[in-house]
Amino acid sequence: MSSNYIFVSAGMLKKKKKHQEKHVYLNYAILGLATNLKKFKNNVIVYQGDLFNPEDLIKLLVERYKEKDNNILISIPSFFAVSWGLEFINLLRINLKCKIIIGGRWVLSDKTWALKTFVNADTIINGQVEGILTKVLESDKEIQKSKYIDAPVVLKSELFDRFDYTLLYDYEKILPSIEVSRGCGMGCGFCADKNVAATNLKSPFKIIDEIIDISKLYNDRKLHFYFEASIFNPKDKWINEFYELYINHNLKNKWRCETRADINLKEENIKLLALSGLKVIDLGLESASILQLKRMKKTNNPQRYLEKAQKFIRLCSKYDIWVKINILLYPGETEETLNETIKFLESNQNYFKGLSVYPTIIYGSDKYAVNFLREIEQYGASSLNGTIESNGITKLNLSEQINFDKSKQLSINIAKKFMSFNDYFELKSFSYFPRNYTYDNFIEHIYKIEERHLPFSLDT
Repeated sequence: MSSNYIFVSAGMLKKKKKHQEKHVYLNYAILGLATNLKKFKNNVIVYQGDLFNPEDLIKLLVERYKEKDNNILISIPSFFAVSWGLEFINLLRINLKCKIIIGGRWVLSDKTWALKTFVNADTIINGQVEGILTKVLESDKEIQKSKYIDAPVVLKSELFDRFDYTLLYDYEKILPSIEVSRGCGMGCGFCADKNVAATNLKSPFKIIDEIIDISKLYNDRKLHFYFEASIFNPKDKWINEFYELYINHNLKNKWRCETRADINLKEENIKLLALSGLKVIDLGLESASILQLKRMKKTNNPQRYLEKAQKFIRLCSKYDIWVKINILLYPGETEETLNETIKFLESNQNYFKGLSVYPTIIYGSDKYAVNFLREIEQYGASSLNGTIESNGITKLNLSEQINFDKSKQLSINIAKKFMSFNDYFELKSFSYFPRNYTYDNFIEHIYKIEERHLPFSLDT
């Protein structure tokens, strides 16, 4: 009897914020693993947990795979997905004959915590799993000596060549991604990729080829894409090649990416990228406070950083690229430092589309989490309960002036000050809402939520 290889990306039992309940963001890493495995194995499928609660997905799996030989490979993409994953795994053990393998690069680095938490898993893999997955599935004797496996550190990551969206259950509901780069290596104190050097961007030819093939699959020439990269920072040659291919193939697709606020893109290159389909940039500004930028290790020259950020935001606006600015309320934050950021936003509010504002939270319980807490205590920050939390989510009082509850409310208030509900809907529709989610669906949903919880104003 041939085995089934069922990949599941854990969802969340409760989204972090009420207005995010309808969000679906593709776990492209697990789709990449499934695509690679399909080269060697049959019966491969991927389920995006955001589309299910654990009980409904279990019912579907039982209908399809009862009395069969099943390998269930579960990705835990964040600590907020742990409770969903645990409930799903417990239900699996009761309802389905299967081997359970879990992974999650950002979640499972603390071996003691992982083994204690995921007792019903057969195998736990920490790190980038690409290089050892087939050995794990084939029960390699050497690699199966321990329930907890540390994947070998990969000094140079290899990008997923492409994603096979036919493996993704209900793929038509989910807007697709293309991985174009990995790593960042810019050293920001809060970033998990701070010491991971960025790879070269995937070639324009490969990306255009993927856009064409996936658009045919979806039967949608105007399909939106997320170009996955911790820092999208193309060189002149790449931009020119991509532009020529995009124009020559008469493409209509728009795409979104993430980058730093101080990248060195010339005006002509921004114009070419806009003409090549770039429509939305998630911009990691984080703060406009000189002191906070230094504490974050975001830059050695905060003044120059902010000058470059302002220039970039305004040039994007000139060429009709929507900028969504990311703001991080950081340890040591005070009313004075926050006012610096607000003044910067006010001076540029006609040039960006929206904001995401979040207070800093410490994720994990390993030595890195402990060391980070010690570091930020010197800025006047403290753990809400005086210690690193066992659930891997440690909430913070940012300073004596701004405790945790105040930081949450400030995050909402700042976003609301600069973003309308129409702007929010257009930004989220581009790559976070399901493709069949309409404006009427959105209006119906948000009017069930108290306005004080919404990070956007109800004025157009």
